[in-house]
Amino acid sequence: KKAFREKIRTAIQKLPSNDIERQSRMVWDKVVGLPVYQLAKSVGLFLSMPSGEIDTDFILQHAIENGKDVYVPQVGTNFE
Repeated sequence: KKAFREKIRTAIQKLPSNDIERQSRMVWDKVVGLPVYQLAKSVGLFLSMPSGEIDTDFILQHAIENGKDVYVPQVGTNFE
């Protein structure tokens, strides 16, 4: 399990940042268009790491600007 996670993490880190930005925007454009999101009074999000993850900045800003309560999980230092 740990080796598999490391393999995936390495592959993701090799993705160009513009690919991650483009794919992130595609995901959030779809989410924003969903009736369940539009009607939600609150949403749960993780805050993205500086690299190698979907960028949550857009959806975080969108949720705040649209008056939604945003819940973010608290995590420790051991992400495994």
